[in-house]
Amino acid sequence: MPSLDTAYFAVRIFDSGRPHAAPLRRSFPQAGRGADVRKLHLRSFLARQAEGGVPFRDTAADFDLLLYAAPLLPPELLAAVCDAIAPRLRGRALSPRQEEAAASAFREAERLLYEHAGLPPPEPPAEEVAEADSPLMGCLAGLRRLVASLMGGPPAAALEPGRARDDGVRK
Repeated sequence: MPSLDTAYFAVRIFDSGRPHAAPLRRSFPQAGRGADVRKLHLRSFLARQAEGGVPFRDTAADFDLLLYAAPLLPPELLAAVCDAIAPRLRGRALSPRQEEAAASAFREAERLLYEHAGLPPPEPPAEEVAEADSPLMGCLAGLRRLVASLMGGPPAAALEPGRARDDGVRK
């Protein structure tokens, strides 16, 4: 009877594929890994992220945070947050309308999660404060974002007075 070396059929799992790089962060405590994730964990996580200056759009792109937030956020809002995160993970840019919807979804989700954690609401970025000061400032900020998206540059530099473009035309 012929014999066969069974070691030929053994494959070590970590040798059979390339390392996996998850596109979502994994900074929030994982559910089902020992103690239950509680409001205390959310409070300390959000406080650490805010102290570190991490924008909420990056904080929200955390797999375990999204799992924890799923029962806390309204389904439409959770779907909007996921829709805002997905294109960035794929390296795609959002249209100005999608960017505006994403910013609105992030602001509302951030407000609700901070409220649930018992934290004071986060301070809006300086640009948003300027937009809220008057209708004219809001209009100018929207125009700045539109020009920046058309020129492919950052919004803050799009309408700086006296700044020239590469082709010599004044803005």
